[in-house]
Amino acid sequence: MSSTLEQIEALFPSPPLTLTIEQIAEVIGVARQTIYNQLSLGKCSLPLNGRGGRRTALKSHIAAWLDGTLPDAKPPKRGRPKNSERLRFCRLLVKEIDQLWQRELRLEEARQKEQYDQLKEVLHGQIPSLPEYTKPTL
Repeated sequence: MSSTLEQIEALFPSPPLTLTIEQIAEVIGVARQTIYNQLSLGKCSLPLNGRGGRRTALKSHIAAWLDGTLPDAKPPKRGRPKNSERLRFCRLLVKEIDQLWQRELRLEEARQKEQYDQLKEVLHGQIPSLPEYTKPTL
């Protein structure tokens, strides 16, 4: 018995590696409008690419979906994000900014220490003892 992909290739020979909604409906045996209805309700688990009027899917993905070897893809969310999602994003953003700020502070401190050490070497013969570098307080 031939594989699902071979059966799809027999129905729709290559060059195009993708199938349109109409071709997908023919392969899985439902009406074209059923797929569109499922898409509009957000319940379509078909591995589709594109938006709007021109949606397609790779033949290999449709074959895997029919064989049950393709994991169910969640349909894209509609509408604005929930407050909890927005808060999670803000926390991640603040954490990232804080890490960048800490890194910049460490770099600036290293630059200042390096400049201090260079100045100490230049002035070593002129001033007998310079105090050790101490971290400035902010």
